[in-house]
Amino acid sequence: MNEGLMQFLSQGGYAQFVWGAYGMALLLLVGEVIGLRRRRRTILARLRRLLRLGTPPDNPREHE
Repeated sequence: MNEGLMQFLSQGGYAQFVWGAYGMALLLLVGEVIGLRRRRRTILARLRRLLRLGTPPDNPREHE
């Protein structure tokens, strides 16, 4: 491999920390996207159910 690329990948001896941090950030971002998609799917299913039942959704501010 190219010496410059090897030097970049080794990150001056801190590669495990640098690439580990990138890996953790990527893992958390992927988890966030998955969680948001699940939440969206749940909300849309609840809205469809409410529309089928013909009842308006609860307004949380009415209960204050």
